[in-house]
Amino acid sequence: MEPAAAEAVQRARLAIGVAQTPREVIDIVIVLVRALGAEIAPVGVAPEHALPDNLTLDVDEAMLAVADPGSAAWRDLRMVLPTFLDEARRIVLELRQRALRQDPATTDSVTGLINRAAFDDQLRQLAPGDAIALVRLHHLELLTDNVGERATEATLVTFARLLTDHLRPSDLAARYSSDTFGLALPGISVQLLAHRLELIRQAWNGLRPYAMPLSVGLATLSSVPEAALRQAADAVEGAVRDHTEE
Repeated sequence: MEPAAAEAVQRARLAIGVAQTPREVIDIVIVLVRALGAEIAPVGVAPEHALPDNLTLDVDEAMLAVADPGSAAWRDLRMVLPTFLDEARRIVLELRQRALRQDPATTDSVTGLINRAAFDDQLRQLAPGDAIALVRLHHLELLTDNVGERATEATLVTFARLLTDHLRPSDLAARYSSDTFGLALPGISVQLLAHRLELIRQAWNGLRPYAMPLSVGLATLSSVPEAALRQAADAVEGAVRDHTEE
């Protein structure tokens, strides 16, 4: 890569790190692609030799980078674009998360996490292969009956904070239902998410003020997020049954 191209990549990486909106991130991507010598074309009219990566990350109309195969621009983009777009996608998700948590319509009033509707919507911004999980806390109703609503809410807040402490800013964490939390981690496999959840379980066991175990259901996102959610829901129900029978 020529020094001028390497400098353009470095400037773009610094710029997306301080971007304030998803639109600003995409503008930086477009500027980088053009600085490396490529053209931009809508996916519907782009030539067959266009690079396959969607430059707008579903923020706007899908656009592709176009450069002559074998050219310096083509080689540079093939080398840097996939990794750069992965970073841009994480930043876009982080910015969206921040905006959602500031909007009462998309925020759970108890935990401060995003709510189920926002979580379901944001899953459509993730890529097939990303890992999701549903995590259910046991005995919340018993806690409410025996100790009171304030104790239940304090427990939910404590668990929500524990989740966010173990997640990246771009990861999705939601209050999915009264006793269940939803997680989605872009760029993370189910195996890595399972390991992360085991660390969360261990931390929770040492932190929780009441005897409140948890059950987990894992799934891998496909092109149909609803299918992955059903798989995770089935898995968490099975885990709950296993816990009940112990």
